[in-house]
Amino acid sequence: AHGLTQCKDAFEIAHKIESQDFDLFITLDTNLPKPLYDLVVQYPMGHVQLNDPDTLAPIVVNPRWEKNAVLIIADRAAISTAESDGFNLLSKVGLCWQPLS
Repeated sequence: AHGLTQCKDAFEIAHKIESQDFDLFITLDTNLPKPLYDLVVQYPMGHVQLNDPDTLAPIVVNPRWEKNAVLIIADRAAISTAESDGFNLLSKVGLCWQPLS
């Protein structure tokens, strides 16, 4: 309803953040996959490089901040699991919203 397009993984996000003009979102279920964490860490630098899981070929993109946004939806359990796995997601992302309760 708000014009956001759901992506299934970091690789789909990487392909879309450079080639198309729309806002993206991904939902974390129970864990934070390392490729998604790598994308989050590299995104602010203006250059993202991931390795395609099937071919191991590099996927290199330059995010277009003026045209795209990436929203990560995660509950507290997923964030806690990521932190226990060594991925401090909240320290790497931009604006965050959490309910008060």
